[in-house]
Parts: sequence; structure tokens; C-alpha cells
Amino acid sequence: MPLASRVSLCVLACMLWSGSDAFAASPEAQEYMDIQSKMAPDRCALQKLSTQAAAAQRDGDRGKRQELLAKMEPIAKRIQSFQPRLQELAKRVQPGSPDHAAVSQHMQELRARCK
Repeated sequence: MPLASRVSLCVLACMLWSGSDAFAASPEAQEYMDIQSKMAPDRCALQKLSTQAAAAQRDGDRGKRQELLAKMEPIAKRIQSFQPRLQELAKRVQPGSPDHAAVSQHMQELRARCK
């Protein structure tokens, strides 16, 4: 069985076992989580490049820093392209909404994978 299939099965089993609200999420909350999942690899890449650019700046390596900043620009633009829809959806998953716990859990999981 491919690794992706095993991971998907594990995630599904964990969600069922924990009683996760992801299956009961509203369509808006599900879309919000889907967009966040699509953005996650870019956010991780941007975080890594930003850390490297800061190190290059500390080391006084202007060329390396400029190279890293150039790599960051298209990634940041992709992330920004999702922002209008995310802001619209975020109004529906604010603290106190029934979907907030599922969305918060999903965001924590995405952040943990990035580290």
C-alpha cells in the first residue's frame, strides 16, 4: 500500500477515534480547511526561505539574501491569491461558531507538519 494511502487511512482512523468534527463541518468551514491545506506547503517553504534569508542577512551575504527573496516572491503571491476568499470564509468560522474547534485543530495539525 502506498505511503499516502496509509497516511490517509491513519488520519481517517484517528479522526473517527477522536470524534473529530471535521466530518460535520459546514461547507464553508470545509472549504476554509481545504484552502489552508493547499496553502500549507507554500507557507512552510516561505517560512524556511525567510529563515535562510535572515541568516544570510546576519552573515552579510547580500547576494544569497537577494536570491532567497526572489524565490520567496512567487510563493508569497500564491499565498496572497487565496486571502480574499479566506477572509470571507473566516467570518463564518470565528470563535463561538460550531466549526471553530475543527478549524483550529486542522490549523494546529498543519503547523505541526511544517516544523
